[in-house]
Amino acid sequence: MRKQTVSDARQNLRYSYEIDGRKYRGDRYALWGSMQANEDEVRAYANDHPSGEAVTVFYDPQNPAEAVLQPGADKDGGEAFLTLGGFAMVIGSGSLYIGLRILHDQKTKPR
Repeated sequence: MRKQTVSDARQNLRYSYEIDGRKYRGDRYALWGSMQANEDEVRAYANDHPSGEAVTVFYDPQNPAEAVLQPGADKDGGEAFLTLGGFAMVIGSGSLYIGLRILHDQKTKPR
């Protein structure tokens, strides 16, 4: 048996919607492209919503062709950005401290 991947699971998430009389089609589950969701989450959504069942589609009012079934930030992607941001803040703070310490030592050093 072949393992189903997220891209395979996404095949089951094709949907159509209409905004102001214009028809659109979509297949994105969440906002974050390749980080969008794990395989089990996508498959569970597809299994919970059989073909032909009405679903809520969240779309960009400025560009209705951009739509998803699951709005909001990606939890795993958000955690990664927070972790990297925290790491950058620690490195930046350390660099600032060292730089200020060097300046202070240069100003207080007798000539």
